[in-house]
Amino acid sequence: MGGILPAGCLSRTPWWAMTPWSTGLSRRRVLLAAAGAAAGGLFLRQTAWAVETEVPLRFGIPQILISPMLDEFGCIDRYLRLPWRRPVSLTQHKTNAELAADLLSGELDLAWLSPYAYVRRREQLQAIAAPLTKGAATAQSLLIVAADRPASMLSDLAGDTHAFVDPESASGFLVTVAELAKIGTRPGSFFNRTFFTNADRNVVRAVAAGLAGSGTCDGHVFEVLKEIEPRLTGAVRVLSTSSPIAPPPIVAKRGGLSAAAMAAAKSLFVGMRTTATGEAALGKLRLDGFAEADDALYAPITAMAERLKGIV
Repeated sequence: MGGILPAGCLSRTPWWAMTPWSTGLSRRRVLLAAAGAAAGGLFLRQTAWAVETEVPLRFGIPQILISPMLDEFGCIDRYLRLPWRRPVSLTQHKTNAELAADLLSGELDLAWLSPYAYVRRREQLQAIAAPLTKGAATAQSLLIVAADRPASMLSDLAGDTHAFVDPESASGFLVTVAELAKIGTRPGSFFNRTFFTNADRNVVRAVAAGLAGSGTCDGHVFEVLKEIEPRLTGAVRVLSTSSPIAPPPIVAKRGGLSAAAMAAAKSLFVGMRTTATGEAALGKLRLDGFAEADDALYAPITAMAERLKGIV
């Protein structure tokens, strides 16, 4: 996945006292940071939106996305704040539905949204950037069970109490429902009971603790948990891994931001790898970077959602 978070991101040294050697940055990273900052500053100065203001940019994130809480996104705050020349307000939402509702109502400017939640509102939303893991804009869904359970396939989970993440999560819900549809059933008929945990980490916890016999969660989050909570992930095992699906995009409401603001947002996310602060944020999230969002990437999820209308 990504690298270890550079020391400067969590340093107690004030930013104005930091030097390249105090943060452990190489000459190459310093030059990249300078070049990226200069390019970003030039781009923003050329747009009508690059006016210094105290009005914050409101960026919503789901707790579903990654296991740790809001402080994990502090480096994104620091990365966006300086070139945007305005405060950044990061807010965490319990569900994708809440996040989408606040974005559409104008309470948020940008949101990091599940691809399933995005395609359900594609006429109202616009994807700006897609995260890269292992060099590709993909995600995967995992079926997990207790480490000592002798199950070998989805059909072995019939009658389980099953933990899902969120009813609008692609990797934490939709993929499993689609697999059930292939064998002519649905969650309410196949499982004895289902519940939503609102976070991938909580799905793993539920299965590890025996509160659920099985669960559906995101592969990237599970890999991060293997690194930071090996005892937790050691209590479960991956029963199956889905084919690659689209990752959660950064989105905005259509017409909610000016064209200049949308272009600036896209430039900052896609250019995150070119600055030391952006590289630190990516390391914290174990991401390789962001690519410009291609709507064709989300066509398979759109098709899956269409086939499952009336089931979910």
